[in-house]
Amino acid sequence: MDNKEQLNFAIIENRTKIIPVMKETKLSGKKYVGYGEDNRYPEYLFGLYQNSTILQSIINGIVDYTVGQGVNGLFLAEQVNVDGETWDDICKNIMLDIMVTDGFALNILRDAENRISEIYWLNVSNVRLSEDGKTGFYDENINGWGAKPKELPIFDPKQKQKSSIFYYKGASRGLYPIPRWSGAIKAVETSCEISNYHLKSILNNFSPSAIISFNNGVPDKATQEAMEKKINKKFVGSDNVNRFILSFSESGENATTVQKIDSDTADQKFHTLKDSITEEIFIAFRATPALFGMNPENTGFSKTEFLESFQLFNKTVIEPLQKTLNKQFKKIFDSKEDVLTFNQFTVWDDKINVVENE
Repeated sequence: MDNKEQLNFAIIENRTKIIPVMKETKLSGKKYVGYGEDNRYPEYLFGLYQNSTILQSIINGIVDYTVGQGVNGLFLAEQVNVDGETWDDICKNIMLDIMVTDGFALNILRDAENRISEIYWLNVSNVRLSEDGKTGFYDENINGWGAKPKELPIFDPKQKQKSSIFYYKGASRGLYPIPRWSGAIKAVETSCEISNYHLKSILNNFSPSAIISFNNGVPDKATQEAMEKKINKKFVGSDNVNRFILSFSESGENATTVQKIDSDTADQKFHTLKDSITEEIFIAFRATPALFGMNPENTGFSKTEFLESFQLFNKTVIEPLQKTLNKQFKKIFDSKEDVLTFNQFTVWDDKINVVENE
């Protein structure tokens, strides 16, 4: 082997991204059940909302469409609490929580005569429940959870509770809600990674793919693996862009070389992938891109088509959400009448109201 050139290749694969799983976990020494494997699942969902422009656009649009031109309340008409918050303020926060997690939480206060006197929105990410679902725990500093959270009973209209937590969990059969778009979580993750990839491709000097040749000898297997791990940790992934091939050989005048591997179809592949995941995310929300500021390419999407799409979306998504809010507040106020009245969303101009109240 002394007279023969030794050559060894090692391909560094991209690191696997671990996607958090929604799981209710019993926490040692805690009275409440963990929300997710690490008790941080709602934070993960809000992180996706903050980092995915597609997801954020859809959710913000649905919140705006649902709240419409304003919300009026049958009870607590002027303001819902001493902080001066209105039904608009409360409903906007509730709708954002519903669209991200499919749940929301409120702090309900009663006066001396056991009438509901104030309502405060609670960040659903900061609320946990006891195993029997009868006690709520609220920690204003979600990053803590080491300190003792505030403990309150879960709202019960039949009980005289001075202060309680009303907790809505959507269609979940467990303690905590599961997002209605959970089937598209991987697509949302992919959209975030694609955006991150393109940003780092511009900022980084390394080419999208390369061969790194070490031409000063072939080290033992342990040394090769150690070098691979170091380069993988520093350069591979969407944060640092991309995948490398390491080459170890005896020749090359003892110099380390980097050779770019061209990929003429990379842009096309990313474009196709982006189109696919965008469609998947919109399907999860039963939404049409044009309703959220994304105009279809090479189509004559007209004003009439927009209005027709909005009317359908309003009937299948917005009105059911408004009914959900009313159903929950009817429970809270023990009312047979709808508690909330929505001034429906208008488009194009003040003279055109695309929603006809029946």
